[in-house]
Amino acid sequence: MNTSESESSRREPSALQVEQGAESKSHLKAMWLVLLALVMAGSVTLVAWLSRSSPTPISILLSSPTPELQGTSATVRPLTWSPDSIEVILVPGESASRSVSFASSRTLKNVTLEVVPAIAPFLSISPDELSQIPANTPQTIQVDFAIPNGTSLGSYDGTIHIRLGSQTLPQTLKISLTVLPATAEETLSYLADQIASGNLDEALKLMSPSQLNRAALEALDSTARLELADRLENAQLVREVDNVRIYRTSTNSRFSLMQTGEGYWVVINW
Repeated sequence: MNTSESESSRREPSALQVEQGAESKSHLKAMWLVLLALVMAGSVTLVAWLSRSSPTPISILLSSPTPELQGTSATVRPLTWSPDSIEVILVPGESASRSVSFASSRTLKNVTLEVVPAIAPFLSISPDELSQIPANTPQTIQVDFAIPNGTSLGSYDGTIHIRLGSQTLPQTLKISLTVLPATAEETLSYLADQIASGNLDEALKLMSPSQLNRAALEALDSTARLELADRLENAQLVREVDNVRIYRTSTNSRFSLMQTGEGYWVVINW
């Protein structure tokens, strides 16, 4: 073999070398295809797992509307009354009216105002139904009190509340109603009973508001309260001028009763 043939044999690959190179490329291509298939399969599995375990998208949560005044009390926004309580003193057969307003930070719909049974026989509300009250807009109502003749003397406490459908709002208007005697003689008898029994809060409703009166009553022991009650109940009328009556007790001390504009009587000095 000459030099040119030798160089030619080195430059041209044999058939075996060509076949082996083709097989190597085929194996490499197959490996890439398998690797690609594994990557794609892993991606599909990861996406499926994330779809099951991921929380609800934020966009869905944000699209849910805020509930109106309904459901549990936790969803109810504050409601305020002005004033937040009413105190009324009347005698049987008398009446009185008071105005009060309320407002809510949220719009109220299908509003019904109701009175608890304990005081329902003595008052009414106008209006007692409202289709809608705009947010932050005070709504004024009138509470009319009327005490039937024959009503037992004493205090009657209760509330007015607002109902929206089947839901009752927790913010209520407190009502304190006191029914007192209509005549001076009944007043003295009732006052004596309250002092004798130690019911000083009720007794003070029949006296001019004064810390001295409260302090004087609270300083009495049970024996002294009974003695004072007896003197009041058996006091004699000395003089009457317009709506004021002057009485004298068995110990020659004097006190006066004055009739108020609501019809009941109070002790103005003793």
